[in-house]
Amino acid sequence: MPIDILSPALISAVIAATVTLLALVVSGRRQIQAERRRRREKRVDIQTALKAEIDHYVAALSNDKMNLDDFWKEIVLRMEKDDGYIPFIPAEKNDMVFQSVLPDISILPSPVIEPVTYYYNQVVAISSLIEDLRSPDFRNTDPARGAVMTQDQRIAIFTDYIGLKSEALLAGKNVSQALKESLDKWG
Repeated sequence: MPIDILSPALISAVIAATVTLLALVVSGRRQIQAERRRRREKRVDIQTALKAEIDHYVAALSNDKMNLDDFWKEIVLRMEKDDGYIPFIPAEKNDMVFQSVLPDISILPSPVIEPVTYYYNQVVAISSLIEDLRSPDFRNTDPARGAVMTQDQRIAIFTDYIGLKSEALLAGKNVSQALKESLDKWG
């Protein structure tokens, strides 16, 4: 039996299939657009949060009341004059936002991923060195309690600490600018 291509049932079926197909295409496009919008919003949110965390640390490091070079000179001079003087270095945690967004770091634009990771590597290095500066080995001045570092060794480690902070300041300014430019462009 030949198929009548002009039969109302066949025409209805073709129209229904076409409408269903168009609806799927339109729905798929809307889902893709919604996913792109969510991804863009998340990228902006992450960059904004990172910029806020970095800008806070940069502001603290570039505070007029605590110039890193002047601080270094003051502490080293005091350490040179008094072999028993060991500066107290407070613990720092300047990567809480970064740690929370690390699983999503890949959604950041390429031009900011490298400076962000470089900056946070500096922050982690500072935290590690602070642990050393706060350790019993660094602080021990009593030979009866074990090996004692020389004051020159302590000064060298403290100098490395200030050097890392200076590098973090410069890296922070650079990454803050990269994030600003990215937010201006993509945000």
